[in-house]
Amino acid sequence: MDRDIDLVGFKPPQQARSREALRKLMTAAEEVLADVGYDECTMAAVAERAGISVGSIYRRFEGREQLLAALKERVFADLEARIVAAVDAAPKNLDGITRAYVHAFAVAFSNDSAVFPDLFGRRDRRDLSDRGQAALEAGYDFFAAATKPYWSTIERSDVSYAVRVAAETIVASCVHRAMRAQGAPGKLSVESWICYADQLTDMVLAYLRTPEDPTVR
Repeated sequence: MDRDIDLVGFKPPQQARSREALRKLMTAAEEVLADVGYDECTMAAVAERAGISVGSIYRRFEGREQLLAALKERVFADLEARIVAAVDAAPKNLDGITRAYVHAFAVAFSNDSAVFPDLFGRRDRRDLSDRGQAALEAGYDFFAAATKPYWSTIERSDVSYAVRVAAETIVASCVHRAMRAQGAPGKLSVESWICYADQLTDMVLAYLRTPEDPTVR
């Protein structure tokens, strides 16, 4: 899944120690975003979490918006890579690919359940919603391409539309579950996400394999 990263002014690290420092910084930014949300994710809060000075962040990024843009790209890139790897390793049939796709989303959301709602759902932030929508569209297209060799096993009359509905349902279900978890005590466990993914996979496959009732319009 290709993506166009535009981080004008970003100073990428050249040495291994600098790359590790950047990784630590981005991890801290992700944790702060998960804890307090987009609006309260400040340079000072990230610096405190990372155990560095605010000036150290400004030596790497021009400001808060560029830091959060880099974080956004990291989260989406990790999600996209996870989906591709899971589907590539899956059994080559509709069941295997669908299960791998759903579980890749579930595991990603189990790690970043407090981050994704902000990145996918911020309608007041055009830059966030545009990048989130681009990531979603890439995910939908990838699911369609991965399952296309097995569309003959799908019983819906409009297979292309049904596959799109399935992909949208998978993502929307994960986003909704993550949003419901915000503000709740504790964090949804990986095990609960895996169980949820199993149930969601069964529902999606049942939909794809059930012909429409011609009496229902």
